[in-house]
Amino acid sequence: MADKIRIKINKPCGESWSGMEPTQEGRYCSACSKEVVDFTDYTDKQLLEFMREYSGRLCGRLREDQLKQYPLQLSASPLKLSAVKAFFATAAALVVPAVATAVSTPTLQQPVNVLQKDSTSIVSKDATHAAADSLVTIQGKVVHNATKEPLPGVSVTVKGTTKGALTDKDGYFWLSINKTDNLTLDTSYIGFERTEVPIDLNEQTVVNLGDILLKEDSNVLSGEVVIVHSNPVNRYGGE
Repeated sequence: MADKIRIKINKPCGESWSGMEPTQEGRYCSACSKEVVDFTDYTDKQLLEFMREYSGRLCGRLREDQLKQYPLQLSASPLKLSAVKAFFATAAALVVPAVATAVSTPTLQQPVNVLQKDSTSIVSKDATHAAADSLVTIQGKVVHNATKEPLPGVSVTVKGTTKGALTDKDGYFWLSINKTDNLTLDTSYIGFERTEVPIDLNEQTVVNLGDILLKEDSNVLSGEVVIVHSNPVNRYGGE
């Protein structure tokens, strides 16, 4: 009985990932009329469990470091088991599922205008205005560098901080931060190269960056997934 499996993609697909229709588990490729499952955010355990449960031909999108040999002793993480069942139901129906996730538009932080009064402290209007004057708004849109299509769900953070936002369904984001001389935005999106955007604020209160272009990660491959089973070596030389 095999104690290891190797996951391979022998013939990478040349179809553009961003040009495919989004689905619950990945994207739908109209060129081959198949759903391509996006495994790029799976852990080794989750990926192994999916492959053990699935039977039949499968198109997937994987990172290069995921194309390797896995010991079957890896225990499964329960987080992705529901995803396996959902994919089975989708494949059986032979239809493209509707997009199930939506990214909410980040909201700007606003200065607090109303504070509860007590006998010891009263916040003046000047203090509120001063707080508003110390903020700067940064806005922009993240798009695919080749197709210029908007990318929803991109993480945009101020480098070196935890301050950030996600792009909405149209690729837009808004950030409200304390004023500083300059900063760098860090954009992160699965399947795309990380991009840094330096910004010189120059006393501006609103900065419109326009389009931020993200390039697909060349270390991510799509295509028909091949699973090779390996038998254990008999250390005593018997069959």
